[in-house]
Amino acid sequence: MVDVQTGKVLPDDSPQMQCVLGVWAGTTREEREAFHRFTCLNSRAKSDMQTMADLSTRIQKALESMPPEML
Repeated sequence: MVDVQTGKVLPDDSPQMQCVLGVWAGTTREEREAFHRFTCLNSRAKSDMQTMADLSTRIQKALESMPPEML
């Protein structure tokens, strides 16, 4: 994940990355495989795209639920 203000990659121990990694830890093997197909293999299969949309929504909601002082 990239800090939009600095353009630098966030370290794994940043609160935001910890939040994202927590969501990632809860993904299923099917979701991780769809992520690989979508990002690495450029899959545009409807099922992969829907899985990515769902995962993106979960990540977004998790980040939005973080206390402001952690951002």
